[in-house]
Amino acid sequence: MIISGCDSKSVLQWVFSTGLDCSGPALPGCSAEGRFQITVINPMHDRRARATLDISSGAIAGISDTHSVPPSEFAGCFAMPGLVDMHVHLPADNALKLTQGAALLYLLHGVTSIREAGDLDGTAVAAARRLSSKAAHPVPRVFSCGPFVGAGKATFKNTILLEDASPAAADAAACRVKADGASFMKFYEGLTEPMIRSLEQACAKHGLKMMGHVPAGITYEDARISEVQHFFGVPEPRTLERDTLVNRSCDWHAVDERRMDRIVEATLEHGIANTPTIVTNQKMLCYRDFEAARRQSDMSKVPPFYLDVIWHPEHGRFNNRLPRDYLERQVVPAIAKKQRLTRKLFDAGAQLYLGTDCRTTLRHPGRQPA
Repeated sequence: MIISGCDSKSVLQWVFSTGLDCSGPALPGCSAEGRFQITVINPMHDRRARATLDISSGAIAGISDTHSVPPSEFAGCFAMPGLVDMHVHLPADNALKLTQGAALLYLLHGVTSIREAGDLDGTAVAAARRLSSKAAHPVPRVFSCGPFVGAGKATFKNTILLEDASPAAADAAACRVKADGASFMKFYEGLTEPMIRSLEQACAKHGLKMMGHVPAGITYEDARISEVQHFFGVPEPRTLERDTLVNRSCDWHAVDERRMDRIVEATLEHGIANTPTIVTNQKMLCYRDFEAARRQSDMSKVPPFYLDVIWHPEHGRFNNRLPRDYLERQVVPAIAKKQRLTRKLFDAGAQLYLGTDCRTTLRHPGRQPA
């Protein structure tokens, strides 16, 4: 079991865990002060057994290898950096209090920071910030992308549409994103390559980081977005069965080793980061047997209307209506190829981020990053 660190504003966020044995010591309180002997795990770096953690004023003051600290309520626990989900979508603000439920699930699973990768209607981030500022409810730290920035027809209500690729239009969009309290700009559908270049300059001017979809009709290497979501743009546009988000995510039949090597080359050349979110494709396979999938134990944490309406294969969104033959013909091979490309990028030293794209199909906060 995992709980959040004692001070959500600390430079380092830590969580305490009883390890694999959930019947271990009781969970410590969040008012920890003093020195405690625990095992400190720094993922991919080291593991320090019987380390001493010094907590002062709710923050970590130091970590040492001294062994003279007497046993405490933390005996048998582990400390590790709090988890960060780099791609989520918080629920809209409404009477159902979905924000509070999502926040608790993130913290329950040790996720102490999230990046809201697109507030669909413009109410979700504000709701989380109100809870945090008023100390009304525990929430993870939220880093926001603000409104989507696209062109043409808006996919979501909370979208800024560029009329042209002029610096003035890009600057106006950046000002609106900045005014929303965002730290990232989310590039979205309809943008042309000249628009992307203008937005890059505007983001640099206003101190905004960048992430987003490679828009339809543009390849990964031509878009050169500094952080690409879902590996969009890897399949070349001419190879897609249809121009939809699902097909752009799953139609990888023409992606071979040569294409993957080209993506790795372009990634390193332009310093591109990727958030693959492969779990979104893995969850599509639940439509092989949706009724069995909805009976899984973790689905008990999901409000029923998600399963009955939003994610339902017959009553839900169009993107959920995936034929069985498409799942086997495209989705299954796409997962394997995306995993292969991720490994290639990792081995090459490219930047990769973990994100769940939570609130897409059969996803709930805090589970299965990829």
